[in-house]
Amino acid sequence: AVLLEIPKADQDQDHHHHHENDVKRMWVVNTHISHKICSEEQRSHAKELTSWINSFAVSGMDTNLDTEKIARKHAMILCGDLNSPVSLPRTGLSVIMADGKWTDLWNHHGTYDNSATMPSSVYKSKSRLSSFFKPMLGMRIDYILSYRSEDLLSVICNEIKVLNEGGHPEASDHCAVW
Repeated sequence: AVLLEIPKADQDQDHHHHHENDVKRMWVVNTHISHKICSEEQRSHAKELTSWINSFAVSGMDTNLDTEKIARKHAMILCGDLNSPVSLPRTGLSVIMADGKWTDLWNHHGTYDNSATMPSSVYKSKSRLSSFFKPMLGMRIDYILSYRSEDLLSVICNEIKVLNEGGHPEASDHCAVW
């Protein structure tokens, strides 16, 4: 997990010292859970992950920061390879989403077209016909999720995409979501 400090957008770029109220904080947790889809191992990894995140989601985690000051002043993002297709039950993703605290940011600004993150090879073909079928030839198993709580700042997602252009799809069997 990484705690990012983000200055307000309208703040002068040359101003290096920020007041407490001028900074927004966001926890970003990146993960890779078990590749054994629908297994007890995968669900167990997801339970451990959500338990760990819930232990610091509202308090701000046990850090050198004053947790009273950062409570209600941070957002929470969970991203990474969950090895779980969207609609398949008994997966790690279904465990994470079950408590209703997480929002899949793809649902806000993603599209069906070019939504597959795995296998990356679906993006290698240049044919027009194949570009129509690409999302159906693969599946999305990589996510960016936002934690919803009255105690946390909301995350506003203006755009979300699968990084599938240029040489990127050849770097792995997955494509990144950004």
